[in-house]
Amino acid sequence: MISEENKLISLRPGSGLDGGIMPAVLSTAGAIWASGRNVWFQKDRIEHAPGSVLAVPRTNRKSQAIAQSFVKKPRFYFENFGVISYYEDGEVTLVGQLSNVGEYDLVPYGTWLLATDNINPIQLWKGIDTFNSIVTTEFARAKLIKKLGQHILAFSTDVLPSGFHWSDASNVEVWTPTQFNAAGNLPIRDLDSEFMAVVDLGAALAAYSREYMIVVRYVGIPYIFGTPDQALSGIGAVSRNSVVSLGRSNWGLCRGGIFVTDGSSFTYVDRPAVGSWLQENINWERAEEIAGHYDEQLGLVIWAVPTGSHAIAEIGVNPETKAFTYLGTDLGVGVERAVFDYPIVATSKGIAFRSVVGTVTGDFSLLSHRLDATKQGRFKSWGHLLCDGTFNADAQVRLGFSNSPNETISWYDWVPLAYSVPFDPRESVFISLEFKATTALRITGLTIYGELGAPL
Repeated sequence: MISEENKLISLRPGSGLDGGIMPAVLSTAGAIWASGRNVWFQKDRIEHAPGSVLAVPRTNRKSQAIAQSFVKKPRFYFENFGVISYYEDGEVTLVGQLSNVGEYDLVPYGTWLLATDNINPIQLWKGIDTFNSIVTTEFARAKLIKKLGQHILAFSTDVLPSGFHWSDASNVEVWTPTQFNAAGNLPIRDLDSEFMAVVDLGAALAAYSREYMIVVRYVGIPYIFGTPDQALSGIGAVSRNSVVSLGRSNWGLCRGGIFVTDGSSFTYVDRPAVGSWLQENINWERAEEIAGHYDEQLGLVIWAVPTGSHAIAEIGVNPETKAFTYLGTDLGVGVERAVFDYPIVATSKGIAFRSVVGTVTGDFSLLSHRLDATKQGRFKSWGHLLCDGTFNADAQVRLGFSNSPNETISWYDWVPLAYSVPFDPRESVFISLEFKATTALRITGLTIYGELGAPL
């Protein structure tokens, strides 16, 4: 039965194998993959996603803020139930204490660190002792703090919830504007809410309310900062970490779906692949938990999203191919690779380096839609599977059969995955494939052989 004449389905890179997961597409609409976990779609193969290595174990809960800098050595700062510390050379050093019920943002500033909990004044650590409050009559607290040029900008303050203040140039302790300094503030009057997130966008900042995005740029003396472009309506942020900076673009997950913008226009990229899945499965009442980051090793923008009761799902999209995938279930906030070799992420077990070469994340699983060999109106006699790739003894596959889109799939038993997987011939209109593994696995091609049967 294994011959070119009997080849019914051939999945290769560029022709379905690497197309990503499309749970929102109807099962017989022609998409290949319906669901999965810890699946890494690459240009030439499907692979078990690499795993994590704990750097700081036993945090009280998932850290809600992480930042990194190079201070003679690579260093990352992290929040732990309001306590701010830094990791360097395998050691953890205490910086200071914020409120344990706050909203946190951390900004390295040379060898210094600025921190906010949106309850108390912005805190400044100068590399010795502990935090000191930045006291100013301009505002008492800020939700978001960002660095742009020689200034620190404070967004969503108690004075300007839909505006921002900025410090004097190279002086983060001076915020009151005078004719002798470059401090200032700017209220924004055409937004629908306070600022929810602020991220880098090239050499500017993109500031997001719930349904708008506006670009904050350096505009020169005497105004210093401004918003010269019209605000974009139709995209926004649902949490401080729901938008990810990637070079000259932003990738965000908001109530409308997953979008990409360059600051002047935007496109939603979640449809049709995962659009309805996002709306039906994300627990939007816990939207403040949504946290995204860019994983350079995987080539994915990844978001941790709350689903169900207390469950977390990780959904990733390849910015180049727009292919989606599902990863693990334990991620929180994260930052991309910069001063360390790997991205840094918060998990329930502590702070970890993510996508470490030579490791794998949890269990691998991958389920196809109902495949019909482009002959949906005919029965087929299925009889043999060839799987190109490399896999260990734990890898398994099973095949399922059905005759209509709504019929319950009849599954064969799980069998070891190998290059050649013969099975008892079975006649049906559709065939489904499911894979699982606990160790490293690579699939570079799938071919199913059989014969065309009678019309329906």
